Amino acid sequence: MKSTSAAQKKLLDAQRIDNAITRAVHRRGTLPEIAALASLTTDRDAVRGGLARDLGVFEDAKTELGRLESDVQVVEARIARDNALIAQSQSPVAVAGLQSELESLTLRRGILEDAQLEAMQVVETAETALRASQQAEAELSSQINTVNASREESLEVIAEEVSALENERANLLIGAEEPLIALYERIRAKNIVGAALFRAGTCGACNIALTGNELALVRSAELDEVLQCPECTAIMVRTEESGLW
Repeated sequence: MKSTSAAQKKLLDAQRIDNAITRAVHRRGTLPEIAALASLTTDRDAVRGGLARDLGVFEDAKTELGRLESDVQVVEARIARDNALIAQSQSPVAVAGLQSELESLTLRRGILEDAQLEAMQVVETAETALRASQQAEAELSSQINTVNASREESLEVIAEEVSALENERANLLIGAEEPLIALYERIRAKNIVGAALFRAGTCGACNIALTGNELALVRSAELDEVLQCPECTAIMVRTEESGLW
């Protein structure tokens, strides 16, 4: 393939830009915020699991306390009823029966009130654990929001950088020789480096020195001859820095 020396030299700038784009894309996929978000999200998921359990324990404890409070109210209502009946009754037998029932109800109320106190302590302990889980979840969510905002800012900066590089590349290749660019793109798609400076007998893409007939062919080739490295196939661009003349 033939192409002017100036056109070939443009490939060095194109490769420089492509390298910069590749580095930017790599940074985009390896932002420290990505790993931080993954770790924080894992921690928050674990906390949310504990939060769900703590909420269940708290709700069960409140339900049990409510049941005991209801039972105490029922017993107290029956005690009040029996006391009222005793006050109204004229029958010693009926009064004796009501007093016996009152003794049982009073004993039952005492047992329920003790259980109620224990249930209140369980509710308090469960509520403390629930609030701690809620606070931990809120703190992790806040951290995630902060890191996510930082990631979005970094992505925006990289996107602007890539856009500027792509515009620079497009402007550079305006009017470029299409066969040369097509060859460059095919090589770059396979080897990443599509073109590199040939200097001191060495391919700048793979850093392998040419010797013997290979080096002689490079030295004897016309400047408009497009040369490819026999090792990596990258286009070897010759300039005044190549040391060939």
